[in-house]
Amino acid sequence: MKLFACSIFTLVWAAALYAAPLDRRELPADVKWFLHIDADGGRTSQVGSSLISATRGDPVVTRALAKFHEVFNIDPTKDLHAVTVYGTDFTPQAAVIVFRGRLDREKILSLVQGAPDYRMEVYQAHPLFTWNEAPSGQPPHRSTGAIFDSETILVGPEEAAVKHALDALDKRISPLTSTDSPLAKSSPEGSIIEGGALGLGTAAGVPLESPVLRQCDYGLMWAGEKDHQVFFSGVAIMSSADVAEKVAAFIQGTKALALLNGSGDDADIGHLLAPMQVKADDRAVNVNWQMPADKVSESLIGMLTKTFGIERAKELPK
Repeated sequence: MKLFACSIFTLVWAAALYAAPLDRRELPADVKWFLHIDADGGRTSQVGSSLISATRGDPVVTRALAKFHEVFNIDPTKDLHAVTVYGTDFTPQAAVIVFRGRLDREKILSLVQGAPDYRMEVYQAHPLFTWNEAPSGQPPHRSTGAIFDSETILVGPEEAAVKHALDALDKRISPLTSTDSPLAKSSPEGSIIEGGALGLGTAAGVPLESPVLRQCDYGLMWAGEKDHQVFFSGVAIMSSADVAEKVAAFIQGTKALALLNGSGDDADIGHLLAPMQVKADDRAVNVNWQMPADKVSESLIGMLTKTFGIERAKELPK
């Protein structure tokens, strides 16, 4: 449990250090789910600065960054500013990933140009390319990429989905903000990570056949840092008040179990989860969590040190 929680907190926040705010006007009106990493402010946040300092110089991190630079000719800690993943339904084929940053387009194109059956066309003035992939142990499939502008590249399994995303960026179709979808709700100030999903209860193609998901109409979550406080806020609208009460009780029970086990190596997990508040209000399950940024930094760096042996994580930046 310690490893899992450490990985989630660290990877989410570290990834969030290199992004830009989500503009919901650039998502299509029919979007059903999204996940966005936003960290223009996170790069200089207290937690972000602590994590950067903790991992700087670690040989594993250094090798990983060097390999990434070798393949893509970019430094993800400086050049990659935003990643948004979304879909107009819950099948993998409908997913699109939008990368923003100082990207080496020629380097990226050279990688796909060598792939089997590479083809290139122009769609609405944007270069669009397709190629075949054959992942180990999986059947071959076609992938699609597109260049929207000098800092934006799109990738997806289906050509139609990528073209739909280009149309949204070009404002050729109605945006999410033109609808009354709960996904159009703006994020709280200071948000770094945000995501949402609509219609989980009735949607076909949901990859996780969870009874809880099948009882959820929609859900939203935000995480970030504001006024030296790290926060998480989430809401799920369930099919009934009874289901909402049961889900809230399950989350509270999971928290209680973590607190009971929060000794020794798991003490940091218990410390992080202690402020979490869960409440069922009619069909809504609300989860809220807040903690001073210096305390979060201390706990995360402690877990990095214990779990991954990162020596430079032993001291917080001044």
